[in-house]
Amino acid sequence: MMTEAAWRHAESLGLGFGHLREKNRLWVLSRLSLSIYRPPEWGEEFMLETWPSGIHRLLVSRDFRITDDNGVAAEASSSWIILDLDNRRPVRPQTALSEHDEMQHGELVFGETAGRVEIDGEGESDESFGWNRSRPFFVRVSALDSQGHVNNAKYLEWCLDAFSLDHFKRWEISQITMNFLAETHYDAELHVLTRQSSVAGEAGESSATVETVQAVQNSDGDFVFACRTGWQR
Repeated sequence: MMTEAAWRHAESLGLGFGHLREKNRLWVLSRLSLSIYRPPEWGEEFMLETWPSGIHRLLVSRDFRITDDNGVAAEASSSWIILDLDNRRPVRPQTALSEHDEMQHGELVFGETAGRVEIDGEGESDESFGWNRSRPFFVRVSALDSQGHVNNAKYLEWCLDAFSLDHFKRWEISQITMNFLAETHYDAELHVLTRQSSVAGEAGESSATVETVQAVQNSDGDFVFACRTGWQR
């Protein structure tokens, strides 16, 4: 939903998929932070707003706000790279967007850009660092986007599927930070690594929270995606 809104707004600014492809360039999502203050109810109507929120070195930010009749239900901040398809390297936004002043500044809903997810213990054994490793799985056609890469939303889906049904009955997700680290293609073998990074309060208390860190790792041992999720009762 947010990706669709971002694409439509970028098209209206003359910076959409088709516009960049004319210069053999592509928007690539690098980071996304989402805070859910109140999950939407079934059948509930809401409004999604999106706007450019500035240039930060090689990253171009775009923020989002979801509101309903009761106020702000969720907010998000995303960071994007403009990729040169000829050399697979980032293009400096200051150059690529020099004629688009509207991209230079804008409200950051969290006061800062989308954060980085630290994957401590890289190179350590799963047991020594508390990682719980999923069974291996392979990327299938349904996971790919129009460029032949794994769709952004699919990574999060894989990570959430690593939790048990009991976890979802006990906890409600309230915060997500995602880092897209490398391209993944068809038939790649992957694992999801999950560990609990912090707990506040007792599990039975209404104010209790828990934070988890997850990573998607390929068969070469490289991390291609990292995710930090916050949960509350």
